[in-house]
Amino acid sequence: MANNESVDWQFSGSDEGKAASEASLSTYTSKLFALCDPQGKPILPPRGETAETSHTAERAVVKAVLCGTGNAYAPSIGLPAAKRAVADYLNRDLPQKLSPDDVFMTVGCKQAIELAVDTLAKPNANILLPKPGYPSNLIRSIFKHLEVRNYEFLREKNYEIDLDSVRAAADENTFAIFIINPHNPNGNTYSEAHLKQLAVLARELGIMVVSDEVFRWSVFGSNPFVPMGKFSSIVPVVTLGSISKGWSVPGWRTGWIALHDLDGVFKSKNVLAAIKQFLDLNSKPPSVIQAAIPTILEKTGKEFFQRRQCFLKAATEFAYYKLKSIPSLTCYMKPEACTFFWTELNLSCFVDIEDDEDFCEKLAIEENLVLLPGIAFTLKNWVRHSIDMHIPTLEDAFDRLKSFCDRHSISDLSHWSRKLYREIMIPFTLQPSLGFVFLRVKLTESLLGMPSDKTRRSRFMFRQMLRETSRKGLLTNPQLDLHPYGGDIQRALIRLLGCSGASSPGALPVVFIGGKLVGAMDRVMASHVNGSLVPLLKDAGALWL
Repeated sequence: MANNESVDWQFSGSDEGKAASEASLSTYTSKLFALCDPQGKPILPPRGETAETSHTAERAVVKAVLCGTGNAYAPSIGLPAAKRAVADYLNRDLPQKLSPDDVFMTVGCKQAIELAVDTLAKPNANILLPKPGYPSNLIRSIFKHLEVRNYEFLREKNYEIDLDSVRAAADENTFAIFIINPHNPNGNTYSEAHLKQLAVLARELGIMVVSDEVFRWSVFGSNPFVPMGKFSSIVPVVTLGSISKGWSVPGWRTGWIALHDLDGVFKSKNVLAAIKQFLDLNSKPPSVIQAAIPTILEKTGKEFFQRRQCFLKAATEFAYYKLKSIPSLTCYMKPEACTFFWTELNLSCFVDIEDDEDFCEKLAIEENLVLLPGIAFTLKNWVRHSIDMHIPTLEDAFDRLKSFCDRHSISDLSHWSRKLYREIMIPFTLQPSLGFVFLRVKLTESLLGMPSDKTRRSRFMFRQMLRETSRKGLLTNPQLDLHPYGGDIQRALIRLLGCSGASSPGALPVVFIGGKLVGAMDRVMASHVNGSLVPLLKDAGALWL
């Protein structure tokens, strides 16, 4: 056998694609599924599960195979019949009609994005991408060393695009703004009025709008889908699409790019020629699927999409209801499109969660449940949930999620105890003649990190004050199995109140509920389900310290 160590081989794996690969969803997904235990509870969502598609689509592909119409190479720009079918389908919603020459077939929407970036960019160019956004937009940009600039959303307006952030991010080297409509992962659909505002701004900035509309068939809310191409009389528009989401066939790898160019700007700028050159040098979508595209687009009935939309709407309502019982996750808008929930992690609620990646990795290990970290979509400390599951499976997923969050969380008042212990001094006065110990504590929203209604409740609770009582509880149970924060608070208070140990005289804080004595603080702490300071009786108005 040859000794390879003695040979100075003049090749090695290239690192050029490393950054792009690390930004891809597939990298995050593969890593998290690898952390799951295949011998444990069912992994959710099921990976590689066969999705049901339209029987019309299935029959169209079978016919194309049997007839041999998809056996040969297709032209690099796509089969003429497929291009014509896509143009006709998109024209249903457009005042300015497309011709087949405006449509180019691609290997899914991902290649359509790559094509748009590769053919439309200029030297030193930058592009505007949504934050959060679909990372496939970023992969090719990173690989081509383009500068990526992000624009923001207005959460209080159902995630409309913050047009001021678009204006601030653009400069003379910006060539396009990418939008995702309906938006993944936000789950919103843009109104016609908002899209028109965007078109006017893009024209003012001299940039085109590239609209990823792959989820257009997954709208189930009150806002109807409006194609960006409707505003091509205002600004040049590039539409990206595919059959992957609407027909649940991502493995068929067939999409398109359509140029809405009423004034001939793309043609005058040699964009058409650049697109053809790109497609000549790259892979083509499967000819057999292209051959089936006319039947798929023209013959799939409305009832197929309606069933799918009803399914997603029911899943959304159920998931939104279940999320309300998980205070450590916040969903700011109930989705009206797509197949995901987008929630923010309230990290202050967790004991041992560092960030979104840590959350998702521990969740996969402990619960065989895969959520994607927000950093995969350029926004840290958020997570994306898939809801494309039947209700019993979805219920199992959210029950696991709640169990995980409860295990790693501290309650609101326990979190409050930690903040108090860390950040303030507790002055007190002892009045032996009355048998009371009064504690004066300064409370502020910024200190507690709590909503104003909780702060008001806390102030009311403190008016009840703490009273001196017997040290019997501490004397009979000096070695309590306490949550670390609870133990620290207890020891600190005993020291403040003049008790250096179990045999020392002094006052011991107690707990009152509704003005009635519950017992010594240590007893309440020892019986608390988490072993922390809070007795989990806040709904009954429990007082603690």
